[in-house]
Amino acid sequence: MPNSTQYTSDRLNFHGAAPRMWHGMTVGIWLKMLARGGFRVSPGRIPMCLSISLASAVNSTLRVWEELTTRRRVDAVDLQPPLMIVGHWRTGTTLLHELMVLDEQFSYPTTLQVMAPHHFLSSGWLTRPLLRWTLPAHRPMDAMEMGIDLPQEDEFAICNLGLDSSYLQWGWPNDREYEKYLDFAASTPAHQQQWRKLFVRFLKRLAVADPRRVVLKSPTHTARLGVFHDLFPAAQYVHLVRDPYDVIPSMIRTFQRLHYMQGLQAPRYDELEDSMFNLFTTMHRLEQRDRELIPAGQYVDVRYEELIAEPIETIRGVYDRFGLDGFEQLRPKLDEYFEAKKDYRRNKHKLPPALAERIQHECGDYVERFGYATAVES
Repeated sequence: MPNSTQYTSDRLNFHGAAPRMWHGMTVGIWLKMLARGGFRVSPGRIPMCLSISLASAVNSTLRVWEELTTRRRVDAVDLQPPLMIVGHWRTGTTLLHELMVLDEQFSYPTTLQVMAPHHFLSSGWLTRPLLRWTLPAHRPMDAMEMGIDLPQEDEFAICNLGLDSSYLQWGWPNDREYEKYLDFAASTPAHQQQWRKLFVRFLKRLAVADPRRVVLKSPTHTARLGVFHDLFPAAQYVHLVRDPYDVIPSMIRTFQRLHYMQGLQAPRYDELEDSMFNLFTTMHRLEQRDRELIPAGQYVDVRYEELIAEPIETIRGVYDRFGLDGFEQLRPKLDEYFEAKKDYRRNKHKLPPALAERIQHECGDYVERFGYATAVES
């Protein structure tokens, strides 16, 4: 189906020295990243690639030091089952992540840790001042705050560890090949085994830094429920859902910006809309398939609209569903959070009629499953 919306390059308020996702790679992983894209780097992106190359040499050196100094501590860790926040992009997963980790019983991956997954236990003296100086104050796709010690999605660490991820398309935005990695089964069996090993190792290193139960958030994990249930049978899952008539245009705008910001080549956007619909429908299909593996008491759906309208009661419901203690201690912190964010304004998106029609046609199963109205009904 042809795209129903035209896209143009979006010049962002994101300075050239800002770190990109790929700045956390080692030399070998970075060279593999370049080779996967046939070294087809756009001329205007060469300075960025040179800075990543320099960073990769530093990462490789620091990784060796960290392995020598922390291996025994990491090996000795017994992981607690994580609390997983899953859901499609733009469904409120970041907001819920920030709210849940206000509870002091939980830990979380920080921006520093996912940007330096090979050596964050020992390299803070170097990475902390560099990231503090170069990291933007807000995310490029919205006004959500960024900071080196704020919660961050662990998919960035997955990419920096050299593991298959659909986010690789952000680096090569004109090649849709990497969409297939949203499905874990698209990787080879050997890589799947390596993926499990390195990701668990990353979680153990997080636990060395902070032994509390970790709250993980990454939209891509929505398509890996079977993998995580196999790794952590007692893990609990909060699945965010949102009206696709809001999700799809927001997602298109977000990925347009991410392709521009993270791309090693100048994005054309000619297949952007098709890509977004493919990711949406694939994720929904895989989530519906694998959620049946998880006991009902360990999985809860949360509507974005309810989280925004009644955040306190929505989070109380999650605690009640999972039998979690500590909500009354958490509540004052939730009140403080929302008081500090009271001036925050969410992005608004104009929905072209052709895009609305396509959402109705391709996302009907999701609309019906989670009780949203169709464009005609609304």
